[in-house]
Amino acid sequence: MLWTTRYRDAAVTTLRALPAGQREHNVLDEDVARLSPLKHANLNCRGRYSFRPSLPAGDGLRPLRASRGRAR
Repeated sequence: MLWTTRYRDAAVTTLRALPAGQREHNVLDEDVARLSPLKHANLNCRGRYSFRPSLPAGDGLRPLRASRGRAR
């Protein structure tokens, strides 16, 4: 859940930093407050986990992917 939360926070920060003309939607605080890291496919709630250690460069996060709806 920590990984999902960190990347979600990075995605929200990136979206909010876009100029108004490049945003498809505004990122509202009310919407962000309702986000849950538990609703993602990368989480396994069955108690079996497999970790492969890796060290991303920079601030510790891998690059975010571009939006699925638009090419950048």
